[in-house]
Amino acid sequence: MKDLKLEDLGYYFTPRSTPVIVATKIQKELMMGCGFTNVLAGGLPFAYLKKSSIIKKPGSLLVMPPHSIEFNGLSAFDDNLFNFIESIR
Repeated sequence: MKDLKLEDLGYYFTPRSTPVIVATKIQKELMMGCGFTNVLAGGLPFAYLKKSSIIKKPGSLLVMPPHSIEFNGLSAFDDNLFNFIESIR
């Protein structure tokens, strides 16, 4: 696994006093080490759901942009994002 950086979590420009919930203890330790003062490792709740009856369409890709994408000066509807997603599908 590559070295995890604060930029990988999408919190680079977030004020360090902002309360943050992350998925793992490793993410919490990273953020605390970068000066965040109110970080909770809360898991990844949506990953623990019961199996769904929805069938994945072959060749499809579920994309979940971070909720802070607009805050960071990016757009979830940017052609560059769509082109990147298409390139890895």
